[in-house]
Amino acid sequence: MRASLGFPKPWSVKYVEVGNEDWLAGRPAGWEAYKNYRFRAFLDAINKKYPAITVISSGSVFNNYTIPYPGAGDHHNYDFPDGFVEKFGQFDQLTTKNQTLLGESRPRITAEALNLSNMEYQARLRLSTRTAVSPGQAT
Repeated sequence: MRASLGFPKPWSVKYVEVGNEDWLAGRPAGWEAYKNYRFRAFLDAINKKYPAITVISSGSVFNNYTIPYPGAGDHHNYDFPDGFVEKFGQFDQLTTKNQTLLGESRPRITAEALNLSNMEYQARLRLSTRTAVSPGQAT
């Protein structure tokens, strides 16, 4: 199909995320299973066949989860303004073995923008940043 649409060469896939917000689905048993063996099973299988791909967990170190190396985490950053101010330096504590995708955040107010500026400052410790848009919010 890819070639029929004018892309004859295979795409270079750098990242694959396993799951989405698994700490919410079937909590607590579903999240415990994800942390204890489900993510590791995907990480090992994907890295065995495709060692150059970074496998991203749907949870992060900010969900009290030690992500198996060389996996990365996905942090969804929703909070109230005071919470964003309190978290200003949270990325300063990470190491290069705690790579983190900022999967979702809503930079609508000053405190959130301040928090995002710190996350951008620590770019060497994260994979990327995406922002979530609420219904009715300008894109």
